[in-house]
Amino acid sequence: MLLSLIILSAVFSQVIVDAATTQPGIMRVVLDSRTKTAIKISSRMQYSKYKMATGLAKRAPTGIEFVDDGSEDIEYFGNIQLGGQSFTVQFDTGSSDLWVPTVSCLGSPCASPHPQFDPAKSSTFVRSSQTWNIAYADGSTSGGFLGSDTLIIGGITVPNQTFGLATSDSSVFNSKTIDGIFGLGFDNITSVPGVKTPMDNMIADKLIAEPIFSVWLNKKLDGGFQQGNGGEYIFGGVDSSRYQGDILYLNVSKQSFWQTTLDGVVVGSARLGPAEVVFDTGSTLIMVPTRVAQNIHSAIPGAGMVNIQGQTIFVVPCSTQSNITFIFGGQPFTIPSEDLVRDSIQDGICASGIQAVDQSTFWIMGDVFLKNFYVVFDLGQNRVGLAQQVPRHHAVGGDLSSRSVWWGTAMASFGFGLSFIMW
Repeated sequence: MLLSLIILSAVFSQVIVDAATTQPGIMRVVLDSRTKTAIKISSRMQYSKYKMATGLAKRAPTGIEFVDDGSEDIEYFGNIQLGGQSFTVQFDTGSSDLWVPTVSCLGSPCASPHPQFDPAKSSTFVRSSQTWNIAYADGSTSGGFLGSDTLIIGGITVPNQTFGLATSDSSVFNSKTIDGIFGLGFDNITSVPGVKTPMDNMIADKLIAEPIFSVWLNKKLDGGFQQGNGGEYIFGGVDSSRYQGDILYLNVSKQSFWQTTLDGVVVGSARLGPAEVVFDTGSTLIMVPTRVAQNIHSAIPGAGMVNIQGQTIFVVPCSTQSNITFIFGGQPFTIPSEDLVRDSIQDGICASGIQAVDQSTFWIMGDVFLKNFYVVFDLGQNRVGLAQQVPRHHAVGGDLSSRSVWWGTAMASFGFGLSFIMW
């Protein structure tokens, strides 16, 4: 989903396969982080691409991929290989296409430092006559032709994987560290009907023990900014050392996105909902309808709205102690106040981790929510599992005082006029 209001940084990634803890049929992908700063303030819902092991379960096989976390928990991604060529991709449960740029890609978004897939360098590549195009909710686009080659991710080899070779990307990808997108949604929302996703092929070829993948995202405050410590994706199993208690499973209410039903959300004495929600690892923020965002923030002391060039941004006091609890299956899942606080705007006011969008019929539960829980995506039984993460201690250097002040810099540099509406 390329859907967010705050685009502040991109990150460099490195994939580390932990052979010591990888069991057959379980693939662990570890996310690691470094930061390259960039600034944009726009109406796009960032990193959300909706179209307009110790503790491992004792089952084999499984694969593990480690992923990167941006310094502000903005996006998480790792490396894959296609035809022996390496690419940095964003793992995204909010879309289903796998694509990377190719050598025939035109324009600056495809240029160095982005690697480009070269069919001539792969003896296993097969070109398709089919073309593909995708348009994201923020207006960004990508397109090209289809092909198939050997995919390697987190130690598992997937032969004959169909993927998109981008011959054009819109300029929004120019400043991104990611080269492409690794969609983890259902195959009925691929841009070309009938194309099987990597998860489809892992399951069909019995490359993983179970038709599931699980996600653990680390936080900056807990050391996620450190290289090799951003989080992990496990394909084919779960890591029981990452969560405590039972996993609560929720049925997918509409099989396309990972959509389910939220009982409600509690903020102070206010309760809102129910609502349909989508769990989207490709989105940074929690995105809700404007009226819902207003009601949530009206229950947070000192919260309000900031108008920047006609664009409404919801804000909270940087020192807020307000927690927000989402109720799924009758059980509470609480977002601590520290994760509600995003980047500093000015004078003790910070952007909120909950923003507004009125373009969809569901709420989007992005990384602000997901990084607090262990999440299991089960294609076999069409359900999503949530569990409480094992408590973590904040890492040295991961304090709130180190949050960026790019919003303030942007306003000073570009003369954005601010009007505050506080409750």
